[in-house]
Amino acid sequence: MKIDTDYLRAFLKAFQDSKKPFTNIHELRKAGFDCQDEKFILHLQIMEDKGLVQEATGTGLGYEFDAGGHLVWREKQLRLTATGHEFIDALEKSEIWEIIKKDFTEESIGTLIEVAKNLAIGFAKERLKKYLG
Repeated sequence: MKIDTDYLRAFLKAFQDSKKPFTNIHELRKAGFDCQDEKFILHLQIMEDKGLVQEATGTGLGYEFDAGGHLVWREKQLRLTATGHEFIDALEKSEIWEIIKKDFTEESIGTLIEVAKNLAIGFAKERLKKYLG
């Protein structure tokens, strides 16, 4: 299964939009995400792999597979990491999002994080030139 950049962006945004510094599976359901969907688990696992989300108080994101291979959820508080906040902040900049959607939709999550970071730095340097001459 491939990463869906629109889904990834919306998923990260749901974390960022939480009224608290963390969210949980119930709040993500209320935000319109189906936690039983394989797309959900893939993107949650990828975000964990890349250090974008983690459990708020320890390890484990709250899912496990029973003996029959069925997905079972325990409610845990989850939070965006500093890297996760930086990534979604970059994706929320329209010029960065448009570039990623146009030219980088087939890239890995690691590449997307680096591209977003480098674009954000590049745009900031351009703005900084206005002040430094």
